[in-house]
Amino acid sequence: VSNQGKTEEVTVLKGIGYKCDEEAIRVIRLLQYEPAHNRGMKVRSNMRTSVRFRLPVRHATSIQYTTTSASRPVEKKAGIVHHYTITLNPSEKKS
Repeated sequence: VSNQGKTEEVTVLKGIGYKCDEEAIRVIRLLQYEPAHNRGMKVRSNMRTSVRFRLPVRHATSIQYTTTSASRPVEKKAGIVHHYTITLNPSEKKS
């Protein structure tokens, strides 16, 4: 931390990878600290800060499949055609 309270050199001590280290560095650089004082003078100092990452809670997804069939035989051309209706969480409102 500089004598003005800004973060200068950021180092990851125990990283987990997967771009989390880079994100932790980015967030730490945004922080502003109260400068340390020594005999009334603002001085540079070192700090350790922990950054914890949490994955979002996953909710169960209900899936409903329905198929329809033609009432009379249809002449099939190249390829197979299937008709599906898929509804995801029909009763759940988005928040």
